[in-house]
Amino acid sequence: MFLKRLELQGFKSFADKTSLDLNGRVISIVGPNGSGKSNVTDALRWILGERDAKNLRSSRAEDLIFAGTQTKPRAGLAQVTLFFDNSTGFFPVDYNEVSVSRRVSRDGTTQVFLNKSEVRLKDIIDFFAKSRLGARGLTAVNQGESDIFIRSLPLERRAMIEEILGLKEFRIKKADAERRLKNSEANLEKACALIEEIKPHLNFLRRQVTRYNNREEILQSLRDLENRFYGSQIKTINEDLRKTEAETRSVENEISLKKDEESAAGRELERVKTSEPEAAEAIKKIRQEKNNLLVKRGNLQRDLGKLEAKIEFAGEKAGIDPVRLLEIIDEIKKLIGESLEETDIVRIKLLLSRIAGLLKQTDGGEKKNVPDISAERKNLLRETEDLEKEIERLTTEEDVLNIGIRDFNDRFSKAFTKFEEKKRETESFIQRLNHLLLQKEKLDFRLREIEREVSESGRDPRTINASADELPIDERETAKRQIMRFRQELASIGDVDQGTVKEAEETESRYSFLTAQTEDLLKSISDLKELIADLDGKIHDNFVTAFKSISDEFDKFIKIMFDGGNGRLILEKIDAVPQENGSEENAQKAQGVEVEINLPKKRIKNLEVLSGGEKSLVSIAALFALVSVSPPPFLVMDEIDATLDERNARRLGEMIKRFAGKTQFVIVTHNRAVMEVADILYGVTMTPDGTSRILSLKLSPEGGVPEAPEPDIRS
Repeated sequence: MFLKRLELQGFKSFADKTSLDLNGRVISIVGPNGSGKSNVTDALRWILGERDAKNLRSSRAEDLIFAGTQTKPRAGLAQVTLFFDNSTGFFPVDYNEVSVSRRVSRDGTTQVFLNKSEVRLKDIIDFFAKSRLGARGLTAVNQGESDIFIRSLPLERRAMIEEILGLKEFRIKKADAERRLKNSEANLEKACALIEEIKPHLNFLRRQVTRYNNREEILQSLRDLENRFYGSQIKTINEDLRKTEAETRSVENEISLKKDEESAAGRELERVKTSEPEAAEAIKKIRQEKNNLLVKRGNLQRDLGKLEAKIEFAGEKAGIDPVRLLEIIDEIKKLIGESLEETDIVRIKLLLSRIAGLLKQTDGGEKKNVPDISAERKNLLRETEDLEKEIERLTTEEDVLNIGIRDFNDRFSKAFTKFEEKKRETESFIQRLNHLLLQKEKLDFRLREIEREVSESGRDPRTINASADELPIDERETAKRQIMRFRQELASIGDVDQGTVKEAEETESRYSFLTAQTEDLLKSISDLKELIADLDGKIHDNFVTAFKSISDEFDKFIKIMFDGGNGRLILEKIDAVPQENGSEENAQKAQGVEVEINLPKKRIKNLEVLSGGEKSLVSIAALFALVSVSPPPFLVMDEIDATLDERNARRLGEMIKRFAGKTQFVIVTHNRAVMEVADILYGVTMTPDGTSRILSLKLSPEGGVPEAPEPDIRS
């Protein structure tokens, strides 16, 4: 057996927990009208995944919950659980028993459980579809739908056949693939539109970022070149500063030493000075007098100049030989010049004597009435004699005094010479120090100028790497021009806008995402189209293969049901009729199932001329034609014999009995002939409190359906 047990609690009229043992090949459910027996088939249809409340004889999901009576309070939820025997591995799960539960609460919440694990309703529908079961079609025929196959549309008939054949799984997969294909195509269209929308802006941002990236390269090249250009200079200046500072310290030390030596020499000179004899004062006076003589000598020179002109003029008038006169004048000029350059008193005296002798040679002028020249000559002679006397006196005194101070002069000269020598040495080092300080100042100035230039370029001088590769001096001018060119390029690019960079990164990321998504969607669309084509092929091949056999079996059962006649199922193309969960394009290619029958003693032009009973018999013939080709594990029938007379009801019973070895039947019936073939008979009655109650009766093999071998339900 496939169905094991059905449990109901709070479902419609079954307020209390109710369990039905389904371990039989044919289970019949009987009871008076209104007792709630059809609620059992509604429960089975609901557990198989029915979504539409109308197909469960309700207007909304809450109507499935026991509404309560005057003596029985309403239930808070409805739950149905169906247990299956999976010992043959019919369901693809590792359980010998499979249970499916469905629960609905008054707030509209629906829960579905597979072996007590909550799953989605869609998962259960797919689970049953893989096992050739479903809530629609012929697996569960509701009350009043015994002629469902006849009054269904051609495409609906095809769907019923596909469900029995187990092709609904492929239909669900195809519908899901078509839905995903439609979504993928819509998403692809959106992605392409977004790509086209952002691509121009992205190209602009890419150009900007490329410029910024070039800016970084240029900036790095500039930094490297600045490090070499300025770093080389800074390094050279720092080295020169270190040398200058070291030499300055050395010179300062030398100056200190030389000043000490100079001070010592100065003290020695002062000591010698203090030991100077009194004659030194006299010598000072003599020296002063010598200075006076020099002054007089200058005066004498001026007077001689005047006399020269007068003598020349007077000589011309007195008849003195002009040539001789000029010779005398030239010689006087020469002697005056020598006397001006001479410092020795004795030599000066001799020169003055010679000048006086030359002046006497001009006496001829006096005899020729030149009294002014004579007077001047006499004055000059007198002055000359005075100078000679003074010179004699100074010479005598100096000779006397020099004898006493010669030793002092030697000592003073040596002390003075040493003092002057130390002084010159000190001054020499001071000059060297001043030169070094000036050089250091120049170096500091150059260093500050370099730092200022670096700062004006927008860079911190402290970041200059003075240890970079040194730039040769002959390359510095070229490097300076290159630095200017780099700076101009950076100025033209401008500062990096981090907002633009971030926007470019985000836009690039979005573009990459959309591009990848587009590629994924294109692949997905291709895969889905391939899957749809593959599923179409499977559905078509399996359907066409089985359809011929189903049509042949349908013809056999028509003959049985109507004691003759014939029937067949025909595939016809259905134009412009959309399929459920399919596109119009697929609908135009679909083939529906048409029914064609010929009955004895009755001419049939269309199925509408059939009576209700005849329609039921045709539908029953189609149902058992399907069962004979692809037997489902179970069928649920709710009063499909209602329109049949007793003769045809017995035929129905015989057919149920014939196929009970392969398919399990759950039948709601009022017909005695159908009851007789049941293994288990459940009676449903309405209790005084308004709830349904189950009474069970197991029939013996002699009184019911004979024992049959366990069917291989996997076939």
